[in-house]
Amino acid sequence: MGLRDLQTTGLLILLLILPACSRSATPGFEPTASVSPAPLQPETATFPSATPSVLASPTPVSLPGESEPVEPDNAVLLRQTVEASVENPSRLVWSQDGNLLALMSGSGLMVLDGKTLAVVSRVEVSEPLYLLDFSPTSGSMATTINQQQVELREIVSGQVMRTLGLDFPLITASYSPDGTLLAISMSDEIAVGLWDVSSGQLKKELSGFETAAPVYSGFIGPDGRHFVWQARGTVQVMDMETNEFGPALQHEDFVGAAALSPDGRTLATAAGGTLNGFFQPLIKLWDAANGEEVAVMPAGDSVPGSMCFSPDGRLLVSHDGSRIVLWDVSAGQMIGAVSGHEDAVSSVAFSPDGMRLASAAYDGTVRLWQTGP
Repeated sequence: MGLRDLQTTGLLILLLILPACSRSATPGFEPTASVSPAPLQPETATFPSATPSVLASPTPVSLPGESEPVEPDNAVLLRQTVEASVENPSRLVWSQDGNLLALMSGSGLMVLDGKTLAVVSRVEVSEPLYLLDFSPTSGSMATTINQQQVELREIVSGQVMRTLGLDFPLITASYSPDGTLLAISMSDEIAVGLWDVSSGQLKKELSGFETAAPVYSGFIGPDGRHFVWQARGTVQVMDMETNEFGPALQHEDFVGAAALSPDGRTLATAAGGTLNGFFQPLIKLWDAANGEEVAVMPAGDSVPGSMCFSPDGRLLVSHDGSRIVLWDVSAGQMIGAVSGHEDAVSSVAFSPDGMRLASAAYDGTVRLWQTGP
């Protein structure tokens, strides 16, 4: 089965189509926001042919003074510090030490310096392989050509390190935050295999999630203990150690994005729903253990396709067209938005120390944001 078949069996059903969006002229903080969709798993070409490359030099914008972790109290000080030009940047992933920022681009996989956005390496990818996911922490990426075999490749050179043979075709694959595990969802049953990246061995199989949907997905939470299942309008958190499930969280429409807080206690979801008698894009905060709906927040004009918590869990970040939206988790309220991108934001990600917020957008830029005077 080739790439086109792979796309038609479900991988690209997870994609959301991004409409045209508003533009803003200058980077800076704004007190209002709304939201625009981005892909849950961006489409990327996939055959690695490794060539370190040089792009346009990153551009410093307004370097702040002494920076500190971004928190609800200082979010109004968030400013863009540097930007780099990248062809169609999409999903962003930080290394656990914060030194590297990896991203999918229009030509493949790129690794940037986490402070300057200088290009560390670039691996070009093209058919017939498909790039499933990547981990700058483990230094590897996962590719497939036929859905029944996954190749783990070196993130800089593109060389194959090991191959995982599957009994049945896969739907999606995603790395754990620490890069030690690859979670592969299977098409023959609703189950996810957890594969050890270093040995290439299957460590455990997760099951028990129930859905009538033909396509489902999931990801390992930042605490490394919880797995978040997702299918259409259903999201459910599972404890991977005890195999126990929290309540199934139902939504009125398809879920565009989901994020689990670093302590595994709070789940954020984005989907269309009814509030005050009107159907509109919403962001909801849930108690992941008991399924209690903690907060319901109007998301703006459309459902965001990317969200992330700050490392301390006090902030949630989403996007609204070209703007980045910040939310106070404990208050269940929007703090405001930062502008600077000139097209729809596709991904947001906090550095592990919480000092830098990275954003990618379809204006062809990746930007870093920090607090400062």
